Amino acid sequence: MAWTELTRAQHKRKTARYPSDLTAEEWAVVCPLLPGPNRLGRPRTVDLRAVWDAIQYIAASGCAWSLLPRDFPPVSTVRYYFYRWRDDGLLAEINRTLVAQARHAAGRGMQPTAGVIDSQSIKTSENTSISGFDAGKRIKGRKRHIIVERTFAWLGRCRRLARDWEKTIDSAEAWLLIAHIRRLTRLLARA
Repeated sequence: MAWTELTRAQHKRKTARYPSDLTAEEWAVVCPLLPGPNRLGRPRTVDLRAVWDAIQYIAASGCAWSLLPRDFPPVSTVRYYFYRWRDDGLLAEINRTLVAQARHAAGRGMQPTAGVIDSQSIKTSENTSISGFDAGKRIKGRKRHIIVERTFAWLGRCRRLARDWEKTIDSAEAWLLIAHIRRLTRLLARA
């Protein structure tokens, strides 16, 4: 891509703290998809944008939960929302919604009609219970498979996915969804 004044303006990140933080346009894409306040119980005091930015920071930097900078909400709060959204299926639902919106914005049908199955052997950390051995690549770890709709090349890069640090496959899949949501959010915010 050639850097012109137009492309510099489109790709400029105006964030107060970290490059992984959402811009106002990106937050406008994600905010309606997050759950509203509960009608029962104590009112929510945490800012969901700060929680989402913290999750994006962990995905982009690949850091451990305990290394989350202190200007984000507490680690226990961020971890609670991550696991809740993962277990409730909210991350998968956000991903489905954003894929449909991006396909519609590109003038395509809402559902992809073709995909490519891809696999990757990745090393796991010592604390994971599920691992194997890929004899072809001589890697002890996990083999993950994904079906990718390649026409838009939508799978984003994420340092958290460079190595599988997760104890459960559910968490590993959740980080993959977060990387994809991040890429789609940026794509839709620029449209």
